[in-house]
Amino acid sequence: MARKRKKKSSFLFKLIILILLIVIGVSGYRIGTTVWQYYQESQVYHAVAEEARGDKDAINWKKMLKKYPDLKAWLRCEDTVIDYPVVQGPDNDYYLHRLINGDYGWKGTLFIDCRNQAPFQDFVTVIYGHSMRDGTMFKPLFKFREQEFYDSHHTMYLETPDQKYDVEIIGTVLMLADSDRYKFEFSGDEEREEYIQWIKDNSMIRTDTKVSADDHILMMSTCAEATGENRVVVYGKLVRKSN
Repeated sequence: MARKRKKKSSFLFKLIILILLIVIGVSGYRIGTTVWQYYQESQVYHAVAEEARGDKDAINWKKMLKKYPDLKAWLRCEDTVIDYPVVQGPDNDYYLHRLINGDYGWKGTLFIDCRNQAPFQDFVTVIYGHSMRDGTMFKPLFKFREQEFYDSHHTMYLETPDQKYDVEIIGTVLMLADSDRYKFEFSGDEEREEYIQWIKDNSMIRTDTKVSADDHILMMSTCAEATGENRVVVYGKLVRKSN
């Protein structure tokens, strides 16, 4: 009997070890697949950036618009990975998990809300992007929750086919995905001023950038966590630069 119990115990031990090895193997495969997918998608955007600029700093808009007709702008933030094209699709789903070249991709593409009729000319223009675990896409927006980071990164940069802008950061707000602050129509200056004051009152950082109802605001939105309804939103004022 003792020998039978010993054999049974040995069998169960080996079975448990086998199961654990299978679990480890499957988990390792999934992690490896995810890392490889992230790498490939990042390479797509590295290639697009090289294609856009070539040997120069200036973006070749004629070439890029011919190849990517949904392209509307290019967004950059120094000392971060944000150096990406910005598109606008027919709806807010198309580019959610689609790269700029049309391929399916977890990272998607930075995209303007389809409800913006005149991007960057509307009082508020909304750009969405994923917060990726590898630190890419809009993940660096999280840094603007910290006063120290903002103090050394007051400005981001936006370029369109017709204009270059400084994006002077005016606040960072944590909000729900269905917040009524994703707003596209304003009745007049009073409503615009109220919106600006709301940003200032709810910002996680202190800024001294002056903003008025005559300005144009960029609203950059990303998920605050992998699951959930919170969003980290960084607001900036668009300031035209002389081309």
